[in-house]
Amino acid sequence: MSKITKRTIISGIIAIAGYSVFSAVKTGEPMLDRKEIALAKDSIVSVQAFEKVYAVLMSPRCMNCHPAGDIPLQGDDSHLHEMNPKRGPDGKGMLAMKCANCHQPENTEGPHAPPGHPEWHLPPEDMKMVFEGRTPHWNCNLK
Repeated sequence: MSKITKRTIISGIIAIAGYSVFSAVKTGEPMLDRKEIALAKDSIVSVQAFEKVYAVLMSPRCMNCHPAGDIPLQGDDSHLHEMNPKRGPDGKGMLAMKCANCHQPENTEGPHAPPGHPEWHLPPEDMKMVFEGRTPHWNCNLK
C-alpha cells in the first residue's frame, strides 16, 4: 500500500470523525458516542500496526522462504536459490535435495556459508503463506 493510500485512509477516518463532531455541535445533535470514537481510534491504530507488520513481511528474510513459487529465494535481492531446490510436500525439499543437507542445525562457519537451524524449511505445499508480490490488503486477509 503506498504512503499516499495509507495517508488517505487514515485522513478519511479522522475527517469523518471530525466532521461528525463539528456537525453535531453546529446542529445541536448528539456528538459521536465514546464507542464510535474508540472504534475510529482503534481503526487508525490497527492500520498503523499492520503497516509495521507488512514492512517485515516484505523483507527478504520473510519473502525468501515465502515465495510465490516452489523454489526458495535467497539474498537481499531475493534471487532464486542457487541450488534450485524444490519445496516438496512437507516444505523440507524433495528427494535428495533436502533443506537440511546444507542447512545444518547450526550456522556453518565461513563467508557465504548456508545459515543453520534445526528445522530449516519452507512452509508445506498445502500452506504456502505466500508474501512475495502481495499487497498489504492481500496479506492482511490471509486465510
